[in-house]
Amino acid sequence: MSFISTPKKRHVLSVCSRKETTDRGPQTSTRNQYSPTSIADLNAARVNVLAPDAVMAWLFCPDYDIFDVAQILTDANYAGQLIALSEPLPNKAMICREVAQRFPLLRFDICCNNTIGQTAKAYHDTIALELA
Repeated sequence: MSFISTPKKRHVLSVCSRKETTDRGPQTSTRNQYSPTSIADLNAARVNVLAPDAVMAWLFCPDYDIFDVAQILTDANYAGQLIALSEPLPNKAMICREVAQRFPLLRFDICCNNTIGQTAKAYHDTIALELA
C-alpha cells in the first residue's frame, strides 16, 4: 500500500500591531498555519515555544518597526525567515541590506504591494511567503 504525501503546512508567526486584534490577523489558508501575535506579546520565550518556520510583520507601523521585531527574534536565537509587509518603496534593496548587516542570521525580505494596507489582504495566504 502506498500513501500520497502532502506538503507540510508552514507555521507562520504573524506580528500584529497593538491596534489590530489578533482575530483580524492572518487566517489559516490551505498553504500555511498562522499564529497571530501582538507586538506587545512578542518575546523570546514565545518565539521559542511557537518555533515558527517564518515570521511576518509590518515594515513599520505606529507600534513597531521591523528592526524591533528582528531584535526580538535575534534575542530568541531565531535564524529563519523574516518577511516585512509594506506599501511600495523607492529603494527596497537599501532596507534589505541594512537589516542583513544588523541581523545576519535572519533571511530577510520585503513584500511590497499596493493594497498591503488592507489588513486582511496583507495577511491572507501570506503573499510574502509566495514571493520569497
